[in-house]
Amino acid sequence: MTERVGGRIATFRKGNFIADLGAMVVTGLGGNPVNVLSKQINMELHKIRQKCPLYDSSGKTVPKEKDEMVEREFNRLLEATSYLSHMLDFNYSGGKPVSLGQALEWVIKLQEKNIKEKQIAHHKAVVNLQDRLKTNQNQMIELKENIAELSRQYKSMQENKAPRNIASEFSVRYKLRDLHNACKDWDQLVEQQNEIEGKLRDLENSPPSDVYLSCQDRQILDWHFANLEFANATPLNNLSLKHWDQDDDFEFTGSHLT
Repeated sequence: MTERVGGRIATFRKGNFIADLGAMVVTGLGGNPVNVLSKQINMELHKIRQKCPLYDSSGKTVPKEKDEMVEREFNRLLEATSYLSHMLDFNYSGGKPVSLGQALEWVIKLQEKNIKEKQIAHHKAVVNLQDRLKTNQNQMIELKENIAELSRQYKSMQENKAPRNIASEFSVRYKLRDLHNACKDWDQLVEQQNEIEGKLRDLENSPPSDVYLSCQDRQILDWHFANLEFANATPLNNLSLKHWDQDDDFEFTGSHLT
């Protein structure tokens, strides 16, 4: 027995220094009997500041944008494992219960596979456009030669000063029509060329990601995994995929305090 309130909750004081021993965080006051106890003994509770900067292995602060991006991905991974368990009822593999750690790594591998599939689709789209551009260029070369020949023939007919009969006049006009049609076809091919080249530029300017998670991203994600292990007091591979979060619906509401 001790002359203080609390079992595992204890604060060590020495001079100006304070250290909490054991449990130190009140995870919400909504429906929490600690709320009543704190008022009875005049204990002042303080909200925990939400700012929690992460530092990389070199001691530098992780950029806020990257930190938030990886945290969002961490939450998406948890949502994906929850979907596997509760919606698809995928809780056993080889007759053995699936752990949360296993499910998370499987989802990560599926995401990596998805990245590779996007890369393949991107490369196929580039190759397809390049083939279309090659066909377009071959048609333009052939049409350019045809236009040059039609232009030469029409010019030769125009330079012929001999009187024209109906047949020769028809031939001149027919040749001019062919030249106009060929020029229209040329304009269409130029428009097609510009369209294909524009699509190629768009693909080149927005390539898919090379990897799902960079080395630094994975380090930050591992921190979130470790934080989850800390909260559950066991490695993720020891947590049941189906039951690890069964108490979420019964959590106390409100801010975390100390």
